[in-house]
Amino acid sequence: MKSLLYLKKLFLLVLLLSGFTINMPASDIQKAHYWETQQDGRKITGTVVDGVGVPIIGANIVEIGTNNGTITDVNGKFSFNVDNDATIHISYIGYLEQNISTIGQDVLNIILVEDTKALDEVVVVGYGTQKKINLTGAVNQVTQERLEKSPFSNINKALQGVSPGLNILPSSKYGGEPGASMDFNIRGIGSLSGGSPYVLVDGMPMNIDNVNPDDVESISVLKDASAAAIYGARATYGVILITTKSGTTDMKMKTTYSNNFSWAAPTTLPKGINSLIFADRMNMAAINSGQNKLFSDDTIERMKKYQADPENFPSMISDPTDPNGWGYWTLANGNTDWYDVYFKNWTFSQNHNLNVSGGSKNASYFIGLGWNDEGGKLNFANEKYQRFNLTSNFSLKVTDWMILSLKNKFTRSYKKYPQSSENVTDRTAIFGMFARNWPNYPIYTPNGDYAMDLNQVPALANGGFDKQYSTDLWVSPSLELKLTEDLKLKADFSYNSIASKRNNFRAIIQGFAVDGVTPVRHYSQNYNRIDQTSSFYEYYTSNIFFDFKKNINKHSFTTIVGGQAEMSNNFSLNGWRRDLIAETVPSIRTATGDKDVSDGMSHWSTLGAFARLTYNYAEKYLFEVNGRYDGSSRFERGRRWGFFPSASVGYNIWKENFWENLKINSFVNSLKIRASYGSLGNQNVANYLHVEVLPISTNLAWIMDGKRPNFTSVPNNTSLGLTWEESKTTNIGFDAGFFDNKLFLVVDWFNRKTINMFGPGETLPSVFGANVPLKNNATLKTNGIELTLNWKQTINQDFKYNIDFVFSDNKSIVTQYNNPTNYIHGYYEGKTVGEIWGFETEGLFQTDQEAANWANQSILYSKWGAGDVKYKDLNGDGKITRGNQTLSDPGDLKVIGNSYPRFVYGINFNCNYKKFDFDMFWQGIGKKDIWMGNNPSFWGFQTAFWNSSLQKHNLDFWTVDNSDAYFPKPYLTTENNKNHETSKRYLQNGSYLRLKNIQFGYTLPESTSKQLKTESIRLYVNVENLITFSKIMDSFDPETNFGLSSGLVYPLSKSFYVGINMNF
Repeated sequence: MKSLLYLKKLFLLVLLLSGFTINMPASDIQKAHYWETQQDGRKITGTVVDGVGVPIIGANIVEIGTNNGTITDVNGKFSFNVDNDATIHISYIGYLEQNISTIGQDVLNIILVEDTKALDEVVVVGYGTQKKINLTGAVNQVTQERLEKSPFSNINKALQGVSPGLNILPSSKYGGEPGASMDFNIRGIGSLSGGSPYVLVDGMPMNIDNVNPDDVESISVLKDASAAAIYGARATYGVILITTKSGTTDMKMKTTYSNNFSWAAPTTLPKGINSLIFADRMNMAAINSGQNKLFSDDTIERMKKYQADPENFPSMISDPTDPNGWGYWTLANGNTDWYDVYFKNWTFSQNHNLNVSGGSKNASYFIGLGWNDEGGKLNFANEKYQRFNLTSNFSLKVTDWMILSLKNKFTRSYKKYPQSSENVTDRTAIFGMFARNWPNYPIYTPNGDYAMDLNQVPALANGGFDKQYSTDLWVSPSLELKLTEDLKLKADFSYNSIASKRNNFRAIIQGFAVDGVTPVRHYSQNYNRIDQTSSFYEYYTSNIFFDFKKNINKHSFTTIVGGQAEMSNNFSLNGWRRDLIAETVPSIRTATGDKDVSDGMSHWSTLGAFARLTYNYAEKYLFEVNGRYDGSSRFERGRRWGFFPSASVGYNIWKENFWENLKINSFVNSLKIRASYGSLGNQNVANYLHVEVLPISTNLAWIMDGKRPNFTSVPNNTSLGLTWEESKTTNIGFDAGFFDNKLFLVVDWFNRKTINMFGPGETLPSVFGANVPLKNNATLKTNGIELTLNWKQTINQDFKYNIDFVFSDNKSIVTQYNNPTNYIHGYYEGKTVGEIWGFETEGLFQTDQEAANWANQSILYSKWGAGDVKYKDLNGDGKITRGNQTLSDPGDLKVIGNSYPRFVYGINFNCNYKKFDFDMFWQGIGKKDIWMGNNPSFWGFQTAFWNSSLQKHNLDFWTVDNSDAYFPKPYLTTENNKNHETSKRYLQNGSYLRLKNIQFGYTLPESTSKQLKTESIRLYVNVENLITFSKIMDSFDPETNFGLSSGLVYPLSKSFYVGINMNF
């Protein structure tokens, strides 16, 4: 028997070394009960329910003094063999444990009493876990229960509005594009240099976009310095700790499968107008500009005939100046709603997940597979995003003092996007073309071919593609040695490789002339080009630390001492070539034209030592101190090292003896006061700033001796003496439970001061020709408050509900910056981040005489009259000016708004009634100002007819008959700019309240599930972004950031989901 046991252990070890992965944390091993089926004794059965009769799933039941035990099923039932005189122990998180004698009882009906303290919950923190009751830092945990009800394949969406201080917004460039990343921060802007939170998945720094939400067990958000300091240089902007699921020992194999299918449409699109109305309004603007009408009476007459009979009347005619060429611009007479053409009514996506977990006496495993297929909303383009995930965690208890673990993560993603006819390297430029389309342009010529010019349909359908492939692999073995009862040595090593390939193919867009034979190329995309990039990224990190825990009477000590090393290498190779012989095989070898090849490489490393001491007395008086000493290769020798300490204290005042005698005790069940202070370092600068680098390029634009030679460009100045930015944070908070802990309240106030920020060393004129060296000479101060309210109540056996409310607000002010002139459109001392400087207005001039009698606005433009914007003379000098655009002389400019989102909140309500469940989540922003810049989607009329286009909202402009209009009198020349000055009148209110998610679910009866050979089946329907309340102009989505010069970004989705969750 012993030999078989050793063979079994050897087999499991071979599996471990061969890459088969299972995970079992040490805490689970300590808690695990090694179930052994008893052949003797008798069988007992029973149910475990809560105080109102709701079955408790997964309660642990153990025969005391043995390794014999079981867990309850989905109906709270259990059965197993015990000795005749056995006493069993019943436990479940959130409930008081019980010991029950089984003598004389074969059937047990057990009622677990809810632990009203509810503070023994374990929270994942840096390099370990802590009981929630003992936390002194600002940490928020998102549970598996919250994540499981989210249908989203992107974990950022699942986290949006859930944790106070964690701000997640759509990408400012890519919006709702398939596979687009999201912009996120913790507690606002941590540095003027930018940066995002440090994301660790099972201790490994990963791209959060590659995490499959279905594999996640819990998420911890570390927000203050004391909670994040253990991670040092990488944690300046906060830390997000993601823990994936794992199996448990002595657990039979459990399989879960889930899927959802969704249909998505754009949340908001501009509303088009009839081409007749467009022609009339453009003619009005031309006349206002002193020009002739753009659209002739003949064209307008053809528009009327086409709209009366679009099946038989042609949408365009030949160009009188070129009989074989089609007439575009003011000659076309079609009637097209272009946003309706460019975007689909619905696009289909699907998501599938399969998990397998289990374990034997000394081993556990979890394997998760995920497949996400997301369709795009653009018509004709066949864009998509696909992602495959494999997560596997394996843990093996080799001996009583050694545990080996191996965690693997593999992600393979594929993205396909259309090209832009306007920009070779930036596909988002196509949205600028969308904004410039004229409704009188048709999609097809009368011959049935694609129309050219402004029409972007041929660009979407035949203009080429941008294909991106990425493979992300993580391998992380770890070792835990139990040296004594109180001391453990833990070590891990993680390896990451990311291999990426990008094929950017630009095809020739071609139509046909009037004769249907002569090919006609697009005015911009009239050549083809292939651009290929391959990159390889490697990252290594290793941690080794001692973990010491000791309890002496009521004194509890925990100490961690260790070190970490990181190293990163990155290499990329790019090549492009024009003039492909055959577009069906787009490759560099099949092209014959101009070409270029370039490569790039970089590397960096860090080395750090860390320590943490945690102490509490009777879980009443709490104290923690952290320290991290880090060095970074990004700084020059002598400036590489920094020490970053933190300390925090807490006081569970409700544990004092006198608390029971206070009247407040009748409704305040728990109260903890906590405070922390600490500093963190930031190395978020480019590599080699302290090294003299001479840029070398190929293919000079000028031909010399018949060749385009290699050349050098102006080198950047070295930033000598640069060292760490340092962020110092003070946090004060309290946690309280009310009314038998049905209501929980968490409040945090913080003050963060980022010193030695990277700023310009000198103020130099633009003719200097190179970037200004950086110095540690800027300071940023951020204050904020965060609040969490949770009410959880079980009414009876059939009905329970939960309400969550989270709120956060913060504001950042620059307190030091090298701007000697205090130029107002840059950073300066006293500037609130997000400030918008502009003019106040007093409406629109109603007569030419009123304009003549008003303050002199000639500095902005020479001519003013009825319908123009009436700017306010703030300094009373009789003139409207910008002054020197400095704090001392801003002219009539002032701070008119702020683009930074304030008062961010989320409201979640969920309930269960018998087999039905319901979940509803609202998310909103209380204050945000949006200046649209010179966005054609907003203004419509531009500085020339060719870059102007109109949507429905643009029709509300000033005329004699519409004197109360919103927009000013339109022009088709640069005269428009005088009315487009940044002003409070045209700021948009970006605040909103949106129903982000609403879900209805139903769990099939147990009898039905058994007939289908499953343990449980839940069906659900879900709607995303169903309702939005906002004061922003109807054509725009307040949640989307706007491309200020090129129109809209890719719209977000309003989606309908159907899905299923199955357990076997």
